[in-house]
Amino acid sequence: MADVETKLEELFASLKLSMDVKKDKGNDTLTYTTKTAGVLLIGDPIVGATVFIGGSQSDLENLKSTALMMATVKTLCNPTEEEGSRVLQEAFKVLKGELKTSAFNTQKCSIHIGINKELGALGVNISPR
Repeated sequence: MADVETKLEELFASLKLSMDVKKDKGNDTLTYTTKTAGVLLIGDPIVGATVFIGGSQSDLENLKSTALMMATVKTLCNPTEEEGSRVLQEAFKVLKGELKTSAFNTQKCSIHIGINKELGALGVNISPR
């Protein structure tokens, strides 16, 4: 998990998110949160991750949430440009209600996107393969 943790924190710093991201480490879990998003990494080595994105009236907060999601996908899956673009496109389709859920594989991960009704947030589950 240390490698993933280091890579994520480097990405957050490069995106100027490091000041806004709160980190919490537990037994075999690592959580990063902002005002409107959260990432839960499970296992050491990592067996899965979930990104939750809540809506905001602030474009800046929405941008930070999207950056947090994509930083996690990039770190765990190292997607091609097309795969990364698909993650964004599918997430927006689910947010807009065009799709209830979306599930697909990249070269290195299985990704499932849907709305978590309990949290009222977009949930992106990432399972490295």
